Amino acid sequence: MFAQDNKNRIIVDIQHVQHNDHYDRFLYYHCIALLEQITKAKNYHPDLKVFTIVVLTSNDRHQKDVLTIDFDPKDLQGNGVNEIPHKIIYLCPNFVNENTPSAYKEWLDAIKDTLDEKVEESDYHDEMIQNIFSTIEKNDITPTERAAMFEEYNNREYVDSKVKAIAKGMLAEGFDNEIITKLTDLTVDEIEALKTV
Repeated sequence: MFAQDNKNRIIVDIQHVQHNDHYDRFLYYHCIALLEQITKAKNYHPDLKVFTIVVLTSNDRHQKDVLTIDFDPKDLQGNGVNEIPHKIIYLCPNFVNENTPSAYKEWLDAIKDTLDEKVEESDYHDEMIQNIFSTIEKNDITPTERAAMFEEYNNREYVDSKVKAIAKGMLAEGFDNEIITKLTDLTVDEIEALKTV
């Protein structure tokens, strides 16, 4: 998902499939959103602030509710200078806890509830969350549409497994990582992981 106004470019990605490289992957997407704003070498200051919000719906190896990458330069005491506002926020609803800031908690709980399809709407007080629940109800997805969504998801998993099988075959034939990466779009880490399977 992607949104933009006159001040901000906001990228929201809800990650259903767990990738080993999702921290690097979304850092890359974030940097692209910054770089595509730079059109002349005379000015490297992007017109829009870029915020990338990644929602990790499956478990994450770090088991943290909220992780951030803040691009603002900091002194040795960790104090920012408010020069670079761009930020990446990784959210994982599965690890909400008593220390999760309230600004995040209700949203993360709502996301988790929608994933297991057991939403108790009265638990939520944020007006925007209530509006989203209403919109979901109005969309009235039919069982056929829901099945098609699952089929698309499963097809992506099937294609991913086939690509990995091809990559394993290439490894067995002695192809190097660089060639396999170019031909399959797998990352070097994903290829290395296949060597141990």
